[in-house]
Amino acid sequence: MKRYITSDEASEIVTQLGLEFAVINNPDNVYPPFEIYPLTPKIQEAQKQLSSIVMNLEGIFASSEMLHLHSLEYMVRQISGRFEKEQWVGLDKIIDYPNLLNGSNANPVEFLIQRYHNFIKLDFFKEAYLHSALWTLILGKDEKRKEVVRKNLKDLGCGDLLNDPKLVEYVAQKEFGKYNANVITNYFLHKYDLNLTLQNFIITARAASDIYFKRVHEILELIKLGEGNNLAKEFFPGSEKLFIEPVAGIATMIAIVKGWLGGDAEFIFNELNDTLKKNSSQNYRISDIESTRSNLKRLSLEFEKRPLAIALVSTETQYDTSIIINEALNIISSQIRRLKITEERKNLLIEKFSDYRNIFDTIVTFNDISKSRQKPFRDLYSTALSQLGLHQMRFNEILGIENSENGIISMRTSGIGLTVAIPPFKSNTQNLSEASFIAGGGIPEILLNYNCFFSF
Repeated sequence: MKRYITSDEASEIVTQLGLEFAVINNPDNVYPPFEIYPLTPKIQEAQKQLSSIVMNLEGIFASSEMLHLHSLEYMVRQISGRFEKEQWVGLDKIIDYPNLLNGSNANPVEFLIQRYHNFIKLDFFKEAYLHSALWTLILGKDEKRKEVVRKNLKDLGCGDLLNDPKLVEYVAQKEFGKYNANVITNYFLHKYDLNLTLQNFIITARAASDIYFKRVHEILELIKLGEGNNLAKEFFPGSEKLFIEPVAGIATMIAIVKGWLGGDAEFIFNELNDTLKKNSSQNYRISDIESTRSNLKRLSLEFEKRPLAIALVSTETQYDTSIIINEALNIISSQIRRLKITEERKNLLIEKFSDYRNIFDTIVTFNDISKSRQKPFRDLYSTALSQLGLHQMRFNEILGIENSENGIISMRTSGIGLTVAIPPFKSNTQNLSEASFIAGGGIPEILLNYNCFFSF
């Protein structure tokens, strides 16, 4: 094929690539303004052979929405000085939650900056920003996030702070605790002129993001130390909510497709059916209980003979992803102990779910791609498919599961035709029509109503 072609020749080539295309906007600093990608044709029938499942971390394997909602509300309170419920009741479940949870907003921080712009008080914002930047540099463990913080400080006119002997000393000693954090923050706040202005929306959003991510990482570090349940009780009193938890039914799906559940799958049917009826947005009723139970057992026995590979993609950094996965696995292990299956099977599952390397054949994170190539670009999923080692001719054997429009586009532009969308929020306003199937009942629906899209 010629390396350089005319627009007419390009048009001719494009028409050969398919009937549907995705138009994806590039960031302002990337040429050209947009790119056009062919969408692989939808596969809308069960397959006689499956080799792999490719899934998103957030909303498919685990949910960390309470962590993000809490941290986003924390950010708004910090930059506005409205710390108490009496001053501001908090994020609006009707207006804010759908925009923050359904994935339609690529940057929820930017949404909140626009929505609560009149709340912002510059003095509070400056102090909260610098406090968060210092916490990240001194105590943070995610190197990718530290790179972002350093760049933001330079862009805000505080590049000299990074080489300040005092900061070097604090970093070396990991000194930024409850009793001296405010003193350290005020010291640098008075020493350096922080060029933060609310007139520059991009800079405002970047600074606010550092506050948000500081809170996320602060909580993740405590979760890593085993304080997740205690923290949840403190911040969500009277509720069973957790900062991180596995998605309903995901452990069962993994155990089945990995061949670990075998004939015991029929004993989990009732729990799956109850979850389907409880969590689905529709009034699901399985017409033939015994036939569906039998199919679940048969499906499990089929995968016992030919287990599937599983690839996980995450828009989080590698460091965050590992904490989220391990916390979800800890909860799954406690759930397994309550299952009505044999002790031998329980012990096998607990052993398998004790190490994510038993579950995922590859994990692709934010660290593995360029920042400007996040979803809806295909890079996360193309990298995952490459690491699975499948030839393009076998992409029809892949089941892709996502929970956002951007994710579905990313999958289909990477070559995955059998895509299932699980709507992420009850008041979801996303257009998920580009998926092959929409499973409003989540993972239980995929298993019970669709037999995991495997044709016996």
